[in-house]
Amino acid sequence: MMIARMVLMVFLLITSLKFSYAQKYRMEYFAISPHIIVKKGSPISGSAFDYFNQYISPKLSQPITWGAKATPLARILIKLKSGDISFIPFILKKPERETYLHFSKKPYFSTKPAILVRDDFPLTNIHNLSDLKGVRVAFFQHGAIPEAMIEAGAIIKSVAGNDARQRMIVMLQYERIDAIFDYQVLSLKFLKKQFGYQTSQVLALPLPEIGSHFAASKNSVSKEYFAEFEEALKAAPPYKQFVNEFIEQYTPHISK
Repeated sequence: MMIARMVLMVFLLITSLKFSYAQKYRMEYFAISPHIIVKKGSPISGSAFDYFNQYISPKLSQPITWGAKATPLARILIKLKSGDISFIPFILKKPERETYLHFSKKPYFSTKPAILVRDDFPLTNIHNLSDLKGVRVAFFQHGAIPEAMIEAGAIIKSVAGNDARQRMIVMLQYERIDAIFDYQVLSLKFLKKQFGYQTSQVLALPLPEIGSHFAASKNSVSKEYFAEFEEALKAAPPYKQFVNEFIEQYTPHISK
């Protein structure tokens, strides 16, 4: 009886350890189309979501699970710093973030910064950032707005919450802001398609191309495991090709 009880206890301990092991790594995210598309806060599709599940996750020795709900970027950064969460699928590489994050050696995707504006916006091209003086520009709370835009006199409106993107669109439609900023022309073009907002235009900004990186917390992910992650990323097809195909095939479901 005693032996049977000990065997059962060992079995339960191993099962518990396996479960903990399987839950060790988690990918947190904020909703940003077309990369992560959420419904009621949970990821349902998106180019980065599908790309990771198809090409990266199957090649890893330890599983990475997606968080159940989208999380505001500010909260993700705090949890990455403490090690409470492990991964984020896209983030800008900045010196202060390198103190607590592993970054992929190369950006897996690069694109030009841009703004989304209404059709009645007085400009059809942005030749100089000084054109943005006095323009009310929305972006994610605690997102890294280019300093040059602030110096040029743009008025930054921070928008928080899991539904920040949708709220920005509403703010733009009701003229509470003049523009929505993003580091990716592609994301803003997709935003128009996703929300059926055709009476808007995307204007590229005279700024350098920006790269998006996968990143992991140094407090919860070892260099060895992140190297394994990078090998899987290197072996995968180019993300730019994957995201362009995703956009081409995407059919928006706009609620009436």
